Amino acid sequence: MTRWIVIALLAGSLYQFFQQNPELTEKFQAFLPASIDASSSQSEADDGRIIAEAFERELSNVQIVGSGTVVRILADDTKGSRHQKFILKLDSGQTLLVAHNIDLAPRIPDLETGDS
Repeated sequence: MTRWIVIALLAGSLYQFFQQNPELTEKFQAFLPASIDASSSQSEADDGRIIAEAFERELSNVQIVGSGTVVRILADDTKGSRHQKFILKLDSGQTLLVAHNIDLAPRIPDLETGDS
């Protein structure tokens, strides 16, 4: 019961936040696909479009699902939360810095240049 109260309070707070900050609402809505069907996953083409839009709008902290080829492995970031870092090249030709938080999830084992 308490869990549902917390969820309801959180949802209400988010609703109020976006109502009081219409400029953030516009950015958020403009970034989302026109319709979201929870039963289907995004296509890689959609991911490429979302990444391109995020780059154009200088957005960060965007979560997507997709794939690319590892073109460079970087040194781990050990300041604050630890991150395994590498660069992916997408089918579109765009590169993407991946900062995988290894304090929250295990390191990707045996990651090498050329991996998918």
